[in-house]
Amino acid sequence: MKKYLPIFVTLGVIFLVLIVLTYRKPPKKDILDGSIWRVEMLDSAPVLEFSTLTLRFHNHKISSSSECNRFKGRYEITGDGILIEILDRTDEKCMEPGIIQQDGVFIAHLEKAARFSFSSNDLKLYSTDGQEIVDLLLMSD
Repeated sequence: MKKYLPIFVTLGVIFLVLIVLTYRKPPKKDILDGSIWRVEMLDSAPVLEFSTLTLRFHNHKISSSSECNRFKGRYEITGDGILIEILDRTDEKCMEPGIIQQDGVFIAHLEKAARFSFSSNDLKLYSTDGQEIVDLLLMSD
């Protein structure tokens, strides 16, 4: 029995490590990592009544969807600065008037974002001149 004890101890340690790794949440890479937001305002004006714009931050990547289109890109945060680059987007035509234009404004504003402010459920993006360009509400983190 004593000759099998090291094997049982080793297997027990491996089992415990696997349990810890399975249930451990990986650390967030930045303050926005893993969060999903709904756009409330663009240029201090509410989004169209019949539309929803969302923005997800994960692992220095962003993804977004509207009623008709989706896009993805990447982001970098340094202090309260943010740099967003759109890499890919769909270009579907929408039946509802104004959706395509709103999507275009949203994407342009994301690419103009230079700074952000963040609270428990509110995210604001600002241009280089300090103008608030996008206001978002937390959906999930």
